[in-house]
Amino acid sequence: MFKHLFKPFNWGGTAPRAAFVVAILLLTLAAFGLPPALANLGLPVWVGIATVAVLNLLLFSVVVRRFHDIGRSGGWALLWVIPVVNFAMVLWLALARGKAQTAQDWPQRRRHRIGQAMLCLLVVMGLSRAFWTPYTIPSDSMKPALIPGDFVIATHVSDGDQPARGDIVVFRHPRNQLPYVTRVIGLPGEEIRMVDGQVVLNGQVASYIELPTFTEVMPAPGSGRLPRCKTLEAETALCHKDQRLEILPDGTAVAVLDIMPASGDNTPAYRIPDGHYFVLGDNRDNVIDSRVPQSAGGIGFVGQHQLIGHARWVLFSGQIAADFTTFDWRWDRMLLGL
Repeated sequence: MFKHLFKPFNWGGTAPRAAFVVAILLLTLAAFGLPPALANLGLPVWVGIATVAVLNLLLFSVVVRRFHDIGRSGGWALLWVIPVVNFAMVLWLALARGKAQTAQDWPQRRRHRIGQAMLCLLVVMGLSRAFWTPYTIPSDSMKPALIPGDFVIATHVSDGDQPARGDIVVFRHPRNQLPYVTRVIGLPGEEIRMVDGQVVLNGQVASYIELPTFTEVMPAPGSGRLPRCKTLEAETALCHKDQRLEILPDGTAVAVLDIMPASGDNTPAYRIPDGHYFVLGDNRDNVIDSRVPQSAGGIGFVGQHQLIGHARWVLFSGQIAADFTTFDWRWDRMLLGL
């Protein structure tokens, strides 16, 4: 019976009902018991996550072969990743009777090969979650680098992994503990201030090059938060903002947006404490960042202990219609490096 459990990459043949039930019970107990046990041993969290992913790999093979046993394609095993539906699937497989058949030809069927490839992809993604986390971008604060609807992949920050200037980081807000995504501009020990919308870093003023105007289509009223514009064309619903390439004294270059004179364009000089960073959103007039102190509901300095990850890529991007009937893909932002 256990032979059906320890063949994670053999998805041909069939698995009887009894083997499937035993596999479910064993792996469920292991999935709930092993991660806490590993954590009590002082091992990193990712070890427990990777362990659960491996257990799911073992179970996938049994699920696929169990579907074969009842005369179905192993591609049905993809239901395993859908919450609630997977419980119904387990009951289905546990109760269904096997069919008299020869299932040795399953690996030669095209639909089986496609299902097998998709399952491998899911397992690899599950394993990799020990090292990365997905985030969606809900606001305009990081335009033009990130726009609402972007699905961002962030790699985890390890102990001693310090971000560089210009890195886009994910961190927990010091007050509400929600994840925020923004850009590191100032490093520990440095002095930074804003003068007339320009960054002054350690007494040196950043230089600026004018870029083409940033233009976007204004969403229909009622579709969510509307972007702020410097100019708006009522006839075409085009929203325009000034765009500049900000070149910091060390050569780090960032495209930033400017809408209008704002209170954040001029700040006092800040001395960044050790172990902390000064972050600024790229959409400078439509963001709350380190220019706003925590006492006023802002972010203030971001501590190393608050960092979650480095934003690396836009995996995909799209905009959902207000009535949820359509999803417009932005194909030019697929697999976009940050």
